[in-house]
Amino acid sequence: MNNQWIDMNNQMSEEMYASFKKIADTNMKLMQDLVEMQTNVVKGCVEAAQANMEKLSGVKDYKDALNMQTEMARNCGEKMVNNYKEVVGVIQSASNDLSGLVEENMKAAKANIDKAAKTVQKAA
Repeated sequence: MNNQWIDMNNQMSEEMYASFKKIADTNMKLMQDLVEMQTNVVKGCVEAAQANMEKLSGVKDYKDALNMQTEMARNCGEKMVNNYKEVVGVIQSASNDLSGLVEENMKAAKANIDKAAKTVQKAA
């Protein structure tokens, strides 16, 4: 009986460790993806600012400057919306992955509880 409990506890511990590792891996991937996206946004903003300054430095008419600034604002807004959509997609994907892991873990926990209950019944 004691060996049976030890084996069962070892198996449950290994399953819990594997589950926690999957969750940690999913979280790590999410953070890496978000950091990479943030880096790309900042890089794009710096490059756009440099290009815009070069364009504006050659402008001689205030109407041209105003038109350029309007175009820059529109481009910036489009980039931010696209970035927002990408971030939402990455987070949605991670959320789906985590939901699947939780469901998987709940099934494993139920199976372990059932197994423990059967072992206790046999011992009684």
